[in-house]
Amino acid sequence: MMKSGYRENIQWLILVSVAGIYGYYFSKVLPPSGQDITGEQILLFGSMVVLLVVINIIGTIVLVSMEKFREPENDERDKLIALKGNSMAGWVLVVGVCFGIYCAWSQPGNFWVMHALLAGLVASQMVDSLTRIWHYRRGF
Repeated sequence: MMKSGYRENIQWLILVSVAGIYGYYFSKVLPPSGQDITGEQILLFGSMVVLLVVINIIGTIVLVSMEKFREPENDERDKLIALKGNSMAGWVLVVGVCFGIYCAWSQPGNFWVMHALLAGLVASQMVDSLTRIWHYRRGF
C-alpha cells in the first residue's frame, strides 16, 4: 500500500471536515421551516464556518508536525493535480449556480436559492478534494 503524502493528507482533512460540518448543517436546516432563511440558520452557518476554519487549522498543524515540520515543494505533478481538481470543481460549481438560478426563478423566498448555491459550493470543494486524492493515489 502506498504511503499517503502531505498534500494528499491535507485533501483528506478538507474532504472529511467539509462533508462532516456541512452534512450536519444541512441536516439541521432541511426541511425548511419557511420560505426565507431565519436568523438561527444564519447563526448556525456562521458557527459552522468558524468551526471549519478551526478544524482545518488544527488539522494542518497536526499534519505538518507529523511530516517533520516542513511542507514539501510544489512540483509539476502537484500543479497538474491541482489544475485537474480545480477544473472538475469548476464544472460542479457551474451546475450548482445554475440550480440556484433555477431555484430563484421557481421558488418563493430565499431559502432554496441560498442553500442551492451553498450546496454547489460544498459539492465543488468535495469534488476538488476527491479528484486530487484520486490522482495522488493513482500516482499521476
